[in-house]
Amino acid sequence: MIIGKTLFDEFNLTEGEKLTYIFTNFSPSGISLTPTLKRFKTIGHFTSGLNAYDKAYGFTDIES
Repeated sequence: MIIGKTLFDEFNLTEGEKLTYIFTNFSPSGISLTPTLKRFKTIGHFTSGLNAYDKAYGFTDIES
């Protein structure tokens, strides 16, 4: 996973560290909200030129 430089710096990350992301899934009935945890290994960072993007986005491949 690569994440924005601002976020990378704010969390004092180094390449190879792992981040845990929480994804939420709504059940078809709409009554329950189920969290799914996924760990990603950071392999680097990017700079888009827009600080708002650099502190909000991370990218990974579709197989992850």
